[in-house]
Amino acid sequence: MWNAGRWRQLIVAAAVTVVLCLVLTHRLSSGSARPADRAVPPPGPVACSALSIVCAADGPAQIPGAGDSQEAVLEALRSSHQHVVLAGHSRMRQVFEELPAVLGAELRTRADRPPPLPDSDDPRAPALATNDTCLAALPKTGWQPSNFWCSLAADWERVLFDFRWRHLTRALAELLERLAARPPHRLVIAHGLYQDGSTNSTVQLRADLRPLMAQLRQLQRRGTSVAWMLEAAKNGYTRYLGPASGHGLVVTNALLAETVLEAGVPLWSSHLPVVQHWLLSRCRRPQPGADNSVCEQQQLHTDPATNALMVSQLLEALTEREWSVS
Repeated sequence: MWNAGRWRQLIVAAAVTVVLCLVLTHRLSSGSARPADRAVPPPGPVACSALSIVCAADGPAQIPGAGDSQEAVLEALRSSHQHVVLAGHSRMRQVFEELPAVLGAELRTRADRPPPLPDSDDPRAPALATNDTCLAALPKTGWQPSNFWCSLAADWERVLFDFRWRHLTRALAELLERLAARPPHRLVIAHGLYQDGSTNSTVQLRADLRPLMAQLRQLQRRGTSVAWMLEAAKNGYTRYLGPASGHGLVVTNALLAETVLEAGVPLWSSHLPVVQHWLLSRCRRPQPGADNSVCEQQQLHTDPATNALMVSQLLEALTEREWSVS
C-alpha cells in the first residue's frame, strides 16, 4: 500500500510534467525561431488542434470542431481518404487496439492484401497462421519465442490505420526512412518510454532525437502531418509491480517537448490530463465493485475507457486539415 507521502510525490511529478509542457509549448510556439526548411505560415492566428494541451487549456472554442458529437466526427472522416501510421510502443498500441471498439474497424490478417507499409517477421519469430492479425512479429528479448510484439493494421471506410511496433531508436529511424519513399497522410509517434530512466539514457535520447527530427521534417515537406505523443505518468498504485517514479518522465517529457517543438513537429499532449484524472480518481480511490484490475496490475497502461478518450482525441485531430505547432 502507498502512503500519503508517496502519492503526493506522484501528484507533484505529474503536475510538473503538465505545467512544463504548457510552458515549453507556449514559449516555443510563440518564439521567432523556425526550422529553415519549413515554409513560414501566413500571418494570422495559428489553428489549434485536438492534440494540444495548450488549446485544451485555452478552452474548447479554440479548437475547430471541438464539441462536435462523435457521429459528426465520424461523418467528417467518412469523406476523407487517409493512411494513418501509429508508431511506437505498447501505449500507442493500446490506442490502436481501441479503434475497432470505437469505429468498428476491421483488423487485417496475413491473408489480406498487404497494407501500403508492408512489414516482415523478425527471423527469430515463430511461424504464424495466415488468419493471424499479427502482420509482423518481433520476439520480446529474454522471453519465450511465443511472446512477441506485433505490428497491426485496420480498415475503416476509406481510412487505413497502421500500427508499427518501434520502441528502439534505430528501428524507428529505419521506419521513417521507409516512409519517406511512400509518405502517409498522418504519422503519430510515441518514443521515449524505453529511454526514460538513467542519466545516460536521457543523454542518449537527446543525441538520438536530432537525426529523427531531420527525417520528420523531410516527411512534413512531402505532405505528411506528424505529431509526437508525450509520455503520460506511470501508475504508482499497482499492487504487483515495483514503485513507479514519475521523476524520470518529467525530464524525458521536457527534453521531448523542447526538441520536438523546436523542430516544428506538433506534440500530442492533450491526453496527459486524461490519464492523470484516471490515475487519481479510479486508481487512487477505487470504487467498491468496480473493475480495478488495470489499476492493480498495469504500471504503464490505462483502462479501456481512458484509451477510448484518447482515440476520440486522435479521430477529432484526423478531421483537421493540418497539425500546427500550438
